[in-house]
Amino acid sequence: MEAKLSPGVGVLILLGVASAFASNHLCARIAFDHGVSVAAAVSVRATFTALLLLAVMRFQHIS
Repeated sequence: MEAKLSPGVGVLILLGVASAFASNHLCARIAFDHGVSVAAAVSVRATFTALLLLAVMRFQHIS
């Protein structure tokens, strides 16, 4: 695969990933403030991350 991304697209991808990390952190902080345990928060975050990655892989016909 020889396709290359333009620098602008790379910046947009980087901003999207940074926003995802930031929103994930904020959601965890809010959950902790409302009494959720660390184990529950980690489990939920890991499950949704795995489901999102599975959806991306299905969309790209990888699995």
